[in-house]
Amino acid sequence: MALRIYAEQNVHDEVVRGLASIYTDRGFQTCKNENQQKNMDFNGLYPDVIVRLKGENKYWLFEVETESSITSKEAEQWKQYGQTFPFFLMVPSSMVAQAQVLISENNIQNVNLRQYEHNSRGGQTFYGLPGIE
Repeated sequence: MALRIYAEQNVHDEVVRGLASIYTDRGFQTCKNENQQKNMDFNGLYPDVIVRLKGENKYWLFEVETESSITSKEAEQWKQYGQTFPFFLMVPSSMVAQAQVLISENNIQNVNLRQYEHNSRGGQTFYGLPGIE
């Protein structure tokens, strides 16, 4: 559970919804665990977005962070995820370097770092999403 400032909780949830809608719009089954809800777990943990690949029993799991939640404390959760399953860590483009340092310092495995930016249309632009061309 992220220790982000209150004002960023809405940003986090908007990014979670935007990310999930990209996959839903392309016919993937998705589940969101936004606003610290526990709608669906994966091996007992609750990543922010769970995407099931079409016609397969395979998943892409995403954890979304905001500027204030890229911390050593949050890296403990990333480590737990990485010890349990491969996942995609979505961070603001401005925070990629800080996230890379935390990943390295905490020896976090099975993490694929991806980034997003807020765009002029009021949404997000995501970079490096799996399965999206």
